[in-house]
Amino acid sequence: MNDTPTVSICIPTYNGENSIVDTVRSVLAQTMVDFEIIISDDGSSDGTEAAVKQLNDDRIHFYPAEKRGGPVANCNRALSLAKGKYLKVLMQDDLLEPEHLEQAVKCFESDPEIVMTTCSTNIIDGKGKVTMVRRHCSKDAVFDGISYAKRSLHGRNIFGEPSIICYRREVYDSGVRYREKYKFNFDWDFSIRAVTGKKIAYISKPLAAFRISDTSISGNYYKKNKRLIYNENMELFNDHKQALGLTGLDLFIFKTATVFLLAAKMVYTVISQTLARHR
Repeated sequence: MNDTPTVSICIPTYNGENSIVDTVRSVLAQTMVDFEIIISDDGSSDGTEAAVKQLNDDRIHFYPAEKRGGPVANCNRALSLAKGKYLKVLMQDDLLEPEHLEQAVKCFESDPEIVMTTCSTNIIDGKGKVTMVRRHCSKDAVFDGISYAKRSLHGRNIFGEPSIICYRREVYDSGVRYREKYKFNFDWDFSIRAVTGKKIAYISKPLAAFRISDTSISGNYYKKNKRLIYNENMELFNDHKQALGLTGLDLFIFKTATVFLLAAKMVYTVISQTLARHR
């Protein structure tokens, strides 16, 4: 492997024994082979390390933490260990389709102003079965970063979870990090800051799988944390209001969308998990 791989896949883990092997195997199955896998383990007490070590590939690097730092700090720690030209964070429960890295790199190489790629997503249950496809565009497209960020703040995080995003190292080198001040929106905040003034490419083909299982966040979680999530959404809006030129009308739209989407998430996750248990 090159000292500077094309892509660094950074996997923050914590007690991921049951899913980490499938996640890493989805990376090893990529059509593009010039990558490294950085696994930053946040003090797991299960067999995560042993599970990883059964995968004999010199592109895999496992880094146990001396003490727990929490999910946001662990994401940043994983990125700090990466050497690649392009970076991505892959959560321990999620999967990549074989063409994910190849298609992302093609986007970057087509336009130097593209600093981030995202894509459509397969939503899977605990057994890996696709329950739906989530897409924001019907065809591949390149967007101005500010307009895309504004669009997200008219509703939901259309950048998507960390697992479906890739970005140039220059984003990290410019000082953009996941911020501890955000418990629920650290990835959304990161994406907005990363693309402001740049471009983002959307790939319409589902190139990643986001898992919702019996142990995933439930509708009760959203109900319990509804007020905290709402307040954090408003903080996110205010943090980016000036840079994005947001108005009072934008705030009204975002408040309305936040209330609606919180209710929808509670219903959706409960239905998804109920169906998964009865399959």
